[in-house]
This record gives sequence, C-alpha cells and structure tokens, in this order.
Amino acid sequence: MRRIFVIIFICFSIIGFGQESDTITKNFNSRQFKPRFGLSYQKNLFAEIGVSFHRYSVVFPKDDKYLHFGWASYGFYLSSELLVRTDKTIIGPKIGYEFACLAPTNGCALGLEMTYYSDFAKGNLAITPRIGLPLGFAEIYYGYNILLNKNLTNYVGNHRFCFSININKLYWKKQHEMNEELKRKR
Repeated sequence: MRRIFVIIFICFSIIGFGQESDTITKNFNSRQFKPRFGLSYQKNLFAEIGVSFHRYSVVFPKDDKYLHFGWASYGFYLSSELLVRTDKTIIGPKIGYEFACLAPTNGCALGLEMTYYSDFAKGNLAITPRIGLPLGFAEIYYGYNILLNKNLTNYVGNHRFCFSININKLYWKKQHEMNEELKRKR
C-alpha cells in the first residue's frame, strides 16, 4: 500500500510539472508565509491551524480562446491538530508538503505529512500520504495514516479525510485582476 502511494505521488508530480502549452505564467510574490486552517476526520474530528510556506502560480492561455486558467499551489507547512472533544485532549504537531493544481481540463492534489499525536502521556507518530481534489480556495484529501505504534488508536485511525485552506489574499486579488483583463481583451 505504501509503494502505491509513492508511485502515485511521483507520477502526478512528473505529469504536473512536465506539461507544456501556449500559456503565460504569472507568479505572485514567489513564496509567502500564509495562515493554514483545516478539519479532518479519522475516528474523531480534529481541527488544524498552522502556517504554510507556499508558492502560488496562475497560468492563462495566450490565445484568449478560453477564459479558464490553471493554477498551482505547492510548498511546506507547519501546523498542529487538536482533537475536538471535551473528554480527551490530543494534540498533533505536524510538518508536511503538498502540491495542488487545477488546469482547464484536470486537477490533482497530493501531499505527504508527518504528525506526532500525543495526549501528554502516550504518543504515536503517523506518516500520511494524501491524494485529493483541489477546489480553488481549498483542497479535500483522503489520507492513509501509517501509525508507527498502537498508542491512541481509539482516537486516531488509519483512514483520514481532511479539508484544508491556505489563505492568500494577494493570490485571489491578482487572479481577479487577470480575469478582468482577459474579459476586456474580448
């Protein structure tokens, strides 16, 4: 199962970066630190807050035939998860990398993260490859937690569904400006 996730991750990365077309690429402020928020479910609901160090790019067609554009967001993040329950406190500091892209015809979101879940008495390290769908403003992922021991398995499961947002106001402002520019050209 682990090999399958690694092969999928490598294939999608090669496909995403190996495409060429008649386009104009616009990068906004190269890399930026931005807030990151998320929710995940794996036997229990967890909330996530952190910071991402991402690069955002938007690609527009040169021929103006399509108003559609492509975008990509990729980079590292540091965050922490917190169990959303009143009877138990579990935190999970984590580090990860994610890549999300959306083109006029397809899109993908991939990630890999390492989380240390702890209730301050016991701990469990989880390595999680993820695959999902980019929504433009956020991503929805399915991840498989590879747990390194059996601690906290009543609260932390192997199958993980998550929703995450990396907030970058400049990216959305520039994207809107370029959409308006394309509309004026027509």
